[in-house]
Amino acid sequence: MPDTGFMSPDNVVSTTSTFFSDLWITEGGGIIVFFATNGTQTVDGFENDGTLPGGSTITGAEVELQNTYVSSGTGTFDIQLSINGGSSFSSSITSGTINTTTSADYTIGNSSQLWGLDWSGFSDLSQLQLKGLNGSTNIFADHVRLKLYYGAASSVESVGSFKLETGAKLQIVSGKFLIN
Repeated sequence: MPDTGFMSPDNVVSTTSTFFSDLWITEGGGIIVFFATNGTQTVDGFENDGTLPGGSTITGAEVELQNTYVSSGTGTFDIQLSINGGSSFSSSITSGTINTTTSADYTIGNSSQLWGLDWSGFSDLSQLQLKGLNGSTNIFADHVRLKLYYGAASSVESVGSFKLETGAKLQIVSGKFLIN
């Protein structure tokens, strides 16, 4: 199934209760801290990393949290997506348990996860926004990336019609029709 590859954001739209707020958008740039007191950050700018072929249909979306860990014990981190420039967001999907033993990458969503959004007609990557939400314990993360999976548009070109006479044979050779 075709996908966009992982796309990185390049802009912080809004941030609340975070420290080193600009670092989540720079892979390997450092650690952002989402404080347990409802730390949130919304990012966009994914369109610089790819485009969708015309007529594509989104089949799923996947988010990767890179080098992520909590300050103590375990915690979870929620992600929401917007496909209309932040006018509305999907329901939250959780990272699952994040622990303190070592930093790790966490994947949220998959090739068939639509996040409760109606992607029909979606094609403008500049309308994508991703929001990270925390509320349990301090979460540390290096980077976030987004990948979209899609079904490519199919096209059939009609070049006319023909009628075979009785006994005639139709062959397709190198994409061309031959009638014998």
